[in-house]
Amino acid sequence: MIFIYSCDAPATFHQDHMRRFWINRLTLALLYFHAMGKAFLRFRDPRRRASGRNLDAFYKQTWRDAAATLGGTYKPLGENFSEITVGGVSTRVTENVSGIDDPVTLGILHDKMLTAEILKAEGIATPRHVRFSMKEMAPAVAFLAGTDRHCVVKPASGTGGGRGVTTGIRRISHLARAAAAATATAMNC
Repeated sequence: MIFIYSCDAPATFHQDHMRRFWINRLTLALLYFHAMGKAFLRFRDPRRRASGRNLDAFYKQTWRDAAATLGGTYKPLGENFSEITVGGVSTRVTENVSGIDDPVTLGILHDKMLTAEILKAEGIATPRHVRFSMKEMAPAVAFLAGTDRHCVVKPASGTGGGRGVTTGIRRISHLARAAAAATATAMNC
């Protein structure tokens, strides 16, 4: 599943916009195959792999800076793991996860819809959003037609740290490509 949201205030949905943006199933299927092909090629792109190494370096530097800010120490433990010690208390970290991120908390955070529901129940403002899939994009097409803001598309669950996120979505063609990228990312995590 994929998640799309906009940070705008609720907008009224206009039926004429839906008709204007509605794409028949054949066109959606063509967009799907085109987008999946592009997503596959992007996934195999060596520059994209290099960006993953840059992300690893970013996380390591972020944890180093956090340890220094707190007056602690940072110790690499291996390729992707490190240990931060502050005042005799240690925690292990990897990417954007620390030892205080228990499996239940992480499971909830990786499910964007559940996280949004919990935040909303606690009275915390959440952006309008809808869940959709590559096989059933009509909810996302309607959502896009009903807003005048740029939208964000991301995998609905299973990823974190910005993986599979595409911003600035305004056109259906962008939506199809972003949905394909989110799907490809979610399948590879």
